[in-house]
Amino acid sequence: MSTWAEEPAEDPRRPVRRIVAGLALLGLAQGCALHVYCAPIRCPPLNPGGSAIARALDYLDQTQVKTVLRPLAGGADFPGNWPQYILVNFPVRIRARDVSPFLPANIHHSLTLIHEGTQTKLGLDRRTVVRARAMRRAAMEFMGRFAAPSGSAHAGAYGFWPRKEDCAPWRKPWLERVRGDWLAGPAFWLFLHGPALHGPLFALNVPQMPATYGIHSDADDTALIHVALLDAQRLDGNAEPRPPFHLFADWRDTGREVVSPRPDWLPEASGAFLTWFGAPFNDMDLVVNANVLYMLARFGRLDAPGAAEAQALIRAAVPAHLGSAHRDGIERYYPNPMMAYYGIARAFRAGPVPGLEPAAAHIADRLRRDARIRKDGSVHWNFGQPEMDTACGILVLLDAERHLDLVPGAIQYLVQRQDPRRGCWPEGYAFGGRSGRGHRINWVSAPFSTALALEALCRFVLAADGTADPRWRAMADLATASGRKRAARPRGRERFRS
Repeated sequence: MSTWAEEPAEDPRRPVRRIVAGLALLGLAQGCALHVYCAPIRCPPLNPGGSAIARALDYLDQTQVKTVLRPLAGGADFPGNWPQYILVNFPVRIRARDVSPFLPANIHHSLTLIHEGTQTKLGLDRRTVVRARAMRRAAMEFMGRFAAPSGSAHAGAYGFWPRKEDCAPWRKPWLERVRGDWLAGPAFWLFLHGPALHGPLFALNVPQMPATYGIHSDADDTALIHVALLDAQRLDGNAEPRPPFHLFADWRDTGREVVSPRPDWLPEASGAFLTWFGAPFNDMDLVVNANVLYMLARFGRLDAPGAAEAQALIRAAVPAHLGSAHRDGIERYYPNPMMAYYGIARAFRAGPVPGLEPAAAHIADRLRRDARIRKDGSVHWNFGQPEMDTACGILVLLDAERHLDLVPGAIQYLVQRQDPRRGCWPEGYAFGGRSGRGHRINWVSAPFSTALALEALCRFVLAADGTADPRWRAMADLATASGRKRAARPRGRERFRS
């Protein structure tokens, strides 16, 4: 008798389902193709004499959408956004241009480091500061498209996608019928195969998306956009923002709302913040809670309902589960662990949220163990996207104020990996989710990766100002020096996309 366990027979219907899904998604790919390739944003070679920081800013300026884009296939993109893509790898690889405020809100956060008070220390000229302000203002105007209607139950909240009625003017129903978008219906069911939120928000450039899979306004977008509004008031003269604190208080895990699936690590009636406002069922994500805490701290409202509970949940879950095989249930929308680390550490330091110090310290200690030191003294982290991971690692260590001896080597690596022609860094998984069948849906964006690297460089240069450590001074000079030569260039598999 064989000692090997007998493998269960494969469901005979599975190959048929895959074939149907493949054919239907090919129809979807045809429908999305022009959204991806029509009216691309051009990024000509940049000035090779600029510093690493200046070149990154040039790249962000050149790739930010300046005019309304209307592809022949329908859909659109709007001024203030940066190129971002929905990436699906089942059963064929599909990239669809997305229109969402979440990445611009994060890029706006990175750009807040560029202003008159930091201009000299960062080695920038007045014109660059003016351009950074223009990018921030355009991004804020773009984010305003995603606000819930005034007078509605969710007034003051923001959503990840536009409302269905806002999508309609940019679509071409006759073309959707001609090209057979109806074929995508079975594909969506086979791919998603899970409970639907029945929300009013839809992906503008994916007209094949069934109406039942619309989403609702959410805590993550609402929190980060209100932080951006607060920074815009501070730096750019915008009006005072008024976050909907009552929505965060109402949509918590108090036992009244259905949390599905409810993970084992989540206590009953934890009191922490849920993701969706107004959804028939909800979910729990640690990084969403960290972002809400970050917003509450920035507005001086850590006494709000749910703040203490969210801090307690993060403190308990980070050492027990973050980085483990179960982490998919901890950060549902952040497949890259470094993005989760970055969000928690940012809330701790930039909020500040002092109650997250144990979690930030635990994360920094883990990064110490995971750091890869190269022969030339450079340091990096690699969870699948080393440039983006290293930018996050630098920011986590700076926020946690631990293991700072690794930071100069990580800066060296980051400068080495900058695209010498375009000034960007490779795209990586910014955030994502899973379908009901467990298939990954990710969002990627080279401007977002570049903004993270820019933030890391600027934070390091500002932290190095006045220090006597020669290693820190040397790396700060490397990041700000004009006309420098590249120590290394991207090799092999690296591909830079805008």
